[in-house]
Amino acid sequence: MNSYFRANKCVLLILITLLIGCAGPKAQLCQDEDVKRRAGMMVGRIAQYADPGTKYYFAVIQSDEINAFMDSRKPAVFLTTGLMNAMDDNELAFVVAHEVSHNVLGHYGKRLAASHATTAAMMVANAVVPGLGYLNHIINPAVTNAFSREFELDADKKAAEIVLNSMNISVEDSMAALLRIKALSNNPSTFILFA
Repeated sequence: MNSYFRANKCVLLILITLLIGCAGPKAQLCQDEDVKRRAGMMVGRIAQYADPGTKYYFAVIQSDEINAFMDSRKPAVFLTTGLMNAMDDNELAFVVAHEVSHNVLGHYGKRLAASHATTAAMMVANAVVPGLGYLNHIINPAVTNAFSREFELDADKKAAEIVLNSMNISVEDSMAALLRIKALSNNPSTFILFA
């Protein structure tokens, strides 16, 4: 019985440590009006073609990191100043189209459904074998990350289609932008654009 409580105590301490580690400093927004205007024009142009009728928000985060991500709940596209300064307009168009594609293709909802299904399965497993549910903290990210790799490829394909049709940027130029983005990333083995 004591080992059961010790195991629960260890899990609780790990969760508290993880939660404390996630509470970092808030991101600062870019104050440069030209950078914000360029981002707004690009997000507006891509969104108008790719997802007409949906209002997209955007923000430029003050950071040297070259990154972008989509929050499909709003929907909002977030770009870093590092990305904005490193990309020409064609490259930036591809990045924005990639992020908007995540929303158009419903990736957030699919990832959330996979997460909920995994959690439900782990709750059932926990009812059969008490304590097994704690594995959800390991298994759930593995399942949703597997979905993410597939989603990134789908978003790349959709982005190439969007920029070809909305801005007449060739598929070759889109692929060149993708390779440049990967080369500029601090960790080229992982793709820098997140859902």
